Amino acid sequence: NQDVSSAKPPGQGQGMLAIFCDLEEKWHEEFRAWLAEDMFPARLAAGFCGCASYSAVSGVEKETQANVPEFLTLYETPTLAGLYGEAYQSLRRDRDIRDTVMHEQMMGMERYTLSATGPDTPGDAGGFAPVVFVDRFDLWPEYVQDFNHWFVTEYLTWCAKLPGLVRVRRYLAMEGAPRHFILNEFEDSGFFDDAVWRALRNAKEWGPAGMTYGAPGLYERAVKAP
Repeated sequence: NQDVSSAKPPGQGQGMLAIFCDLEEKWHEEFRAWLAEDMFPARLAAGFCGCASYSAVSGVEKETQANVPEFLTLYETPTLAGLYGEAYQSLRRDRDIRDTVMHEQMMGMERYTLSATGPDTPGDAGGFAPVVFVDRFDLWPEYVQDFNHWFVTEYLTWCAKLPGLVRVRRYLAMEGAPRHFILNEFEDSGFFDDAVWRALRNAKEWGPAGMTYGAPGLYERAVKAP
């Protein structure tokens, strides 16, 4: 992993920006360099808590990863307001040449601004974990209560028993669709074949959860800051 140094420690923010995209292979190296050298430092200076970019994990079951976007970049902010304040919006408005060129190379970009809703698993770790499993889905209104009950009483409880779990965070999208977004964070991918994880992923409660195309997805961190 590549680390980008910063004086600002990671935090547990209430806002998150998530960007999914694909890129032609010839842009992969430049994409990572651009994030590490330009994007992440500028956003930390604008008050963000932490930044990380991930690559989709290959070599796991095709059903899960077949249509997953290749790249996921996450930004954590102290509050949702940080994604709409002038400090950040000025960065989006006044792009330099490198920034403009790299955005033009992103294919199928999906952008989410997210507000933490909880409940989450206990933990005070800041920043983003080495491995994440991301759920993106919608729920019909009549299923929301049952899903939330299962998520609180069973899903989070059993996730806490998984090897390498860092935490589970749940968000609702202010921009982007679908609306529900769950970030499952782990130290490594050892959990993926665990019997508890398999049982959780096959639970009937996922039935009414309409996953978007390209979700869920397993990702491994490539670059982060701080």
